[in-house]
Amino acid sequence: MCSNLCRGKTYGDSRVTRCATIMRTTVVHLHLFKNAGTSVERGLQSYFGEHWVSFDKPSSGGRISQAELVEFLHARPFVQAVSSHHLRPPLEDRATMNWLPILFLRHPIDRIRSAYEFERRQGSITPSSKAAASMQLVEWVQFHRERPSSTQCRNFQTFGLTSIRRETGRPIFRRPMKSHFDSACAFVKRLPAFGLVESFDQSWDWISDWISGSYPNFKPDMGRANATTDASDVLGERLERMRAEMGQAAFDQLLVDNEVDLALYSWARERAHAAWA
Repeated sequence: MCSNLCRGKTYGDSRVTRCATIMRTTVVHLHLFKNAGTSVERGLQSYFGEHWVSFDKPSSGGRISQAELVEFLHARPFVQAVSSHHLRPPLEDRATMNWLPILFLRHPIDRIRSAYEFERRQGSITPSSKAAASMQLVEWVQFHRERPSSTQCRNFQTFGLTSIRRETGRPIFRRPMKSHFDSACAFVKRLPAFGLVESFDQSWDWISDWISGSYPNFKPDMGRANATTDASDVLGERLERMRAEMGQAAFDQLLVDNEVDLALYSWARERAHAAWA
């Protein structure tokens, strides 16, 4: 088991503390739906083997808090890396726990297309996939727009990374979107490295260099898994096809519904490219 000195980082707010306690260092992969998470999981499993696990709740809408993650890991001292669709910020280092969060972001409109295509192939497993199996893209997007608690087609990544949450783990929707945006940016800003799906290989090199500081020679062989997009396809062309398929009015509404996610992605992209320059 790899241990580090406490660094006192708090992922999700601005507090900074220091201590000299030896801590358990765990890679924590926040698997946001259709953000190259299956590829990351495969890489983690290839490096950590049986020391990697997946941790999610039975319900597709479940949420996992840091307290639940800590309890889960305490019962599994052999675990060095964990992936979760349901884990959400805040994620704070503790006296006995040091987190190495892995996160990938994606162009939000392209992520929605990918989610629809995945669920359409998946079949009638959840209400969303059942709808996708019988609806066109524009209808499926409207299906989610009419569900007040759904963020699938509405600033999904911002709501996924905000620390402004109820005890149940759900975002507090009545809070201003600016607050959720600032909270999500604060979480990303405190990551030494993170990924962009559209620049997967370069992102993985950046993340691997950081993780190698705790786990030497961390550079798993990667291959895109569970992808719904051909590698030769171009983002701009996919978006234009979406616009043509949905119609101008519906596509424009989708842009409005995701304007905060678009801002988050643009900000993160500039940050990543500056680090790579």
